Amino acid sequence: ILPQVGAPLPEDEYYDDILKAIKSVNHHLGDKDFNETSIDNAWKHKDKLSKLFKHEDAEIRRMAEDYIAKIEEMHSSFVDAVNGKGPGKKVSKFVQYLRKSEPKAAQAVKPKGMVVRKGKVLMQKRTNTAGEIITDGTEHDLTSIFHRSMTGGTQFEIEFEDGVTAIYRPWAGNKNIFATAGEMEIRVDGACTPEIVEKALEKIERLGLNASPASIEDAEFMYLQKQAYIQGIDKSPRFKKAMTTAEGLKTKQGQVKILRQFWNAELGVDDVTKLPHYDPFGSFQHATRGKIEGAGRRVQMRFDISEAELDRDLAGHSLKHRLTNDGDMADFINQALDNNGAMVSTIEKMRLGITPGGMSPTSDMESGGASYFFTRIRKTPTAARTGEPGLYFKRKLLRRMDSITYDHDKFGRCTGDEVRKNRKAFLKDWKRIVDRDTSDETIFKYTVTLLDNLESIVAKSSSERSAVLAAFKKRGITRLPDGRKIEDIVFVRR
Repeated sequence: ILPQVGAPLPEDEYYDDILKAIKSVNHHLGDKDFNETSIDNAWKHKDKLSKLFKHEDAEIRRMAEDYIAKIEEMHSSFVDAVNGKGPGKKVSKFVQYLRKSEPKAAQAVKPKGMVVRKGKVLMQKRTNTAGEIITDGTEHDLTSIFHRSMTGGTQFEIEFEDGVTAIYRPWAGNKNIFATAGEMEIRVDGACTPEIVEKALEKIERLGLNASPASIEDAEFMYLQKQAYIQGIDKSPRFKKAMTTAEGLKTKQGQVKILRQFWNAELGVDDVTKLPHYDPFGSFQHATRGKIEGAGRRVQMRFDISEAELDRDLAGHSLKHRLTNDGDMADFINQALDNNGAMVSTIEKMRLGITPGGMSPTSDMESGGASYFFTRIRKTPTAARTGEPGLYFKRKLLRRMDSITYDHDKFGRCTGDEVRKNRKAFLKDWKRIVDRDTSDETIFKYTVTLLDNLESIVAKSSSERSAVLAAFKKRGITRLPDGRKIEDIVFVRR
């Protein structure tokens, strides 16, 4: 990693924890309601920092000295306050250590072909004009984007030759902005031709990552594993045995065959691949919108549940989405159709150049919910009984492999083992939610295309309904892809 003057040190994994502890101490000197977990986390860094005192880079030594001094000042103030030695003294201002000069080794040897910089998470400023994503090249931290205090996070910017840049946001160091963690973004200057894409993939290979497109067998092998995870049996002895057998084989074809046999036995069928809803490759989300381009993400559907079963057990129900702050429905429809014709998560909005929002953007970034689009299982509106205002989507979406249903409101939390412990993945679970009328939630990764999944719309008033119809008509949309007239699926709240 090429050290950058004026940037945080790549070795600095301590700053966020120390700052969090200092904020807790300074904020709670009066009420003594300290976040002791944060304070302990910062205190534990002393040992690691002490080991840096002998580092060959003088700047790393200075960082360690400065940080230990600040940790001790913070801890002393905390202990005095807890022990009643006065009101406690506020910890002085703490700023992250930034490199002041290049180390001698860096001055002598510059890495060839690529430069890596470590810093806080930055997002490009983008706009979406007539379906085209445009950037002016400027970048902003999350606090600037959301207009509220956010954790800085960590990212690595990998600059290759030929105008290719990779942005990697690792899991480590991004626990407080979980929704952005684990991402690799590739940026290419100029026209993105097939040749340019191939060259970009070659550069990713240089990082030690396999950038080759998945083979047919790779896709199916993963598909069969995902189904086990969704059902919560991927940790069972029977599935582990099948995986051990499969992974012991040399060919992908053989591995796929073993997992097919597992699912034949699990579902009691002769050949799982003959099920009408078995589709390892999934399909791209393409909605009929005239000249408006689709969202383009590929989704896979579960093969253990059919649409006929959903229609039988969840008849009269769909998935309701409430607009943020009960916003104007016509304005929302106009914005969706002008951008990409899809319901999108906070993370997807930032990628597409749409101003992010939401009910609780800060907590959504921390919980992972910012990567998801939110709905609840509710009764489908009819002309006689409309229900509450909102957008209602077809229940077939429950078959999407990336959907997660909770029987209570978890604000999209996906950290740790939340999904494994709390996901409601079976028809009987969804039926129980419907019967109990709970405060449930069903979330979908990144996007849900609008027209091809829309069941109905409930407007707040007759004037809002008229404005919604006008929004569709303006774009020449009079029917949904399933043949129903737009005017027949837009209702007024009764």
